[in-house]
Amino acid sequence: MVFTSPAWVPKLPIDPPDSITIDEFMNTEKYGRYAGAKSRNPYTCGLTGKTYTVPEVRQRVDHLSRAIGKKLDFTPNEGTEWDKVVALFSLNTIDYVPLTHAVHRLGGAVTPASAAYSAPELEHQLRSSGAQALFTCEPLLETALKAAKAAGIPNERIFILATPGSTARLPFATLDELVEEGKKLPAVEPLRWTKGQGARQVAYLCYSSGTSGLPKAVMISHFNVIANILQYTTYDSVARKKLNIETQVDLGLLPFSHIYGLIIITHSNSYRGDEVIVLPKFDIKTFLSAVQQYKIAQLYVVPPIVIQIIRNQQLCSQYDLSSVRYLYAGAAPLGSETIDEVTKQYPAWHVGQATT
Repeated sequence: MVFTSPAWVPKLPIDPPDSITIDEFMNTEKYGRYAGAKSRNPYTCGLTGKTYTVPEVRQRVDHLSRAIGKKLDFTPNEGTEWDKVVALFSLNTIDYVPLTHAVHRLGGAVTPASAAYSAPELEHQLRSSGAQALFTCEPLLETALKAAKAAGIPNERIFILATPGSTARLPFATLDELVEEGKKLPAVEPLRWTKGQGARQVAYLCYSSGTSGLPKAVMISHFNVIANILQYTTYDSVARKKLNIETQVDLGLLPFSHIYGLIIITHSNSYRGDEVIVLPKFDIKTFLSAVQQYKIAQLYVVPPIVIQIIRNQQLCSQYDLSSVRYLYAGAAPLGSETIDEVTKQYPAWHVGQATT
């Protein structure tokens, strides 16, 4: 069966390039990325307010790639991505996506792991993906260390992403330390890819529960991600044009380890110049405070969060939620009664859903 776009959806602005990395697609303006000078800051921590501008993201990717290449002996034009698989087991942070781009710049692949995993579940992913290193965060460190030890990943190949409230001094290099080290190192050799290599080379190994047995790796190429970004932003451009939206602020709460968070919430939104307000987990007061403080316009949520909004109307009424234009729910069906109730309480919100 052939699926085609509705007649009202514009054609893609360009043919998806098949010979570049996601890093190049996202961190330059050669391929239609919204101009950095006019973009909002791509990633802002909803708890601390720490934020990165577009130039700062590009610099962090550059410096991280230099330091990671040295630490892990990853050379851009030697071996394959299967020799340079890095596991990312972390809560959502503003460094999550830039870290993956740094690995891509070295010709490597990233396998994002659910922050809800137990040590045995993480061990399975580390083993089956062939991960050479593990990036994690302080709240998940105990689980990460158990899994890494079982999978044979030594402590010197474990690195820490900063999370709000993490203050302990740990015997592991942090991302910020890698960035500082990278500033003193020579630039990474540019990748020399052949025609179509972006369509062949794996960028992300995301794990699907499937229908039975252990989670299974899904190979997602650079071209896959680039094509999806162009498809989503083109489709969504029609509604945004009608509402005269150039850029807006989006909620980054759903796990970035999930393909929806990884492609739609982070990549697609920053590509079109939006700002993603990053939250590590759901707490209704923190969520409401972030919407009010950062004037979030688009909510990406799951049905249980929608139900929390409905059931806590008195609490919600204490916050200014007038900035919200869209509420998108995914992962499970949103019942018609729930949709009716949320639109009754917030008639200005456009409610949509997508399920698999």
